[in-house]
Amino acid sequence: MSASAALDLSSDDGRRTLHRYLASFSFSMLGTGLWLPLNAVYLNDERHLSPSVVGLYFLVLSCASIAANLVAATIADRSGPFRPYVAGGLLQGVGMIMLATASHPAALFAAGIVCGAGNGTFFACQTAVLTQVFGLEMLSTVYGRQYQIMNLAIGIGALSVGALLYELGPAAYTIGFCLNGLSYTVHVLNVVGPVRRLAQRYRQAPDQETGHGHDAASLRERGKPERFDRFLPYRDKHFLPVIMIQLCLVLFGTAQFEAVMPIVLKRTAELPAWAVTAFVVANCAGVVVLQPRATLYVNRRGPEQGIRAAMRWWLLLPLPALAAAVAGPLPLRLVAVCAVALVFAAGEVLLAPSVQPMAAARAPKGRLTTYTSSVSLAASVAMLTGPALLLPVFGGLGGPTYWIVLFAGTSAGLAILRLWVLRRPAAQAAAGVDL
Repeated sequence: MSASAALDLSSDDGRRTLHRYLASFSFSMLGTGLWLPLNAVYLNDERHLSPSVVGLYFLVLSCASIAANLVAATIADRSGPFRPYVAGGLLQGVGMIMLATASHPAALFAAGIVCGAGNGTFFACQTAVLTQVFGLEMLSTVYGRQYQIMNLAIGIGALSVGALLYELGPAAYTIGFCLNGLSYTVHVLNVVGPVRRLAQRYRQAPDQETGHGHDAASLRERGKPERFDRFLPYRDKHFLPVIMIQLCLVLFGTAQFEAVMPIVLKRTAELPAWAVTAFVVANCAGVVVLQPRATLYVNRRGPEQGIRAAMRWWLLLPLPALAAAVAGPLPLRLVAVCAVALVFAAGEVLLAPSVQPMAAARAPKGRLTTYTSSVSLAASVAMLTGPALLLPVFGGLGGPTYWIVLFAGTSAGLAILRLWVLRRPAAQAAAGVDL
């Protein structure tokens, strides 16, 4: 069996490899749930940073993540993605411990820089690592399972840290953050150790790495490219539409759902604060239930069609959102808000197994990490700018205008997909870099 063959996840070895990977991934997501919901509250309440300084902290974290992404992708395409992937996980772990133990604002910002650098490095290399372990053909399945587990595990982690906080008080922050740091370390070491060895044993080629022609060994065989231009994906006219689609998906989708929609729905539907949690719970439940069917759809139809279907679902979001704003009994408004969460879930479960696999399939040989990390970088930039751009739209022009802007942004992404991506098959796009 060639070293580039995809793992057969229906075989005993394939299932064992996937289950070993998902076990440590689940642990890392439980750790994330112990940290993510309370990070801003911790900085504000326990470390006494003002809201504006907390905002500055997240800006510094995001900038560190973006800078690390640019560096890590180049290193990974030169020497393979596993070492920077481990470095990213370890940096995240160290950053979490620094955050839990720091008391001076300067130390908190140093922890944010370390966490951001680890985050950017980790996600820059993740797709390349998974491609080498599982094969390109299995990426959609792996990402789909990841996303389903992520929503369940983060929810359990969030409930756990809430219970810890109730029982132990501020000490729960230290426990939760340190456990989160440990979870990152365990996950990356598991992937580059036991999981990687299981995959190599399956291929009966323990001295080789797989990677769809993108691994370090194949680079040595063909000779490395003359130069590693980190900004090549942004000048590749066949790949730039993929980056633009990701910008649209996050700017008008994920960033809005995580940071803006709860505020918009709370105010327009006149909901009490407790009712907003129903919005989050409904979304998580929708993801857990719908993800397996969405992954099967993407495996049958391809990533591009998965993204197309996701955007079509998101075009429906204004309907239940505007229904929630109509005066009526609280239970009806709450049902409409939960419908928004479920419609969003129907789209996002299609994106999880689609976006990175589409990028990987369209990356030219020897540039897998550079190209797939550019999609992660686009997501980071959109997450950073999305709330800042759309919150003023809601504040100044109201709910209907806000939903119209989201509809227009999603439509623009759908047009890019139809005009420049669906018309050029992945094999043609990856054949060479046409600038």
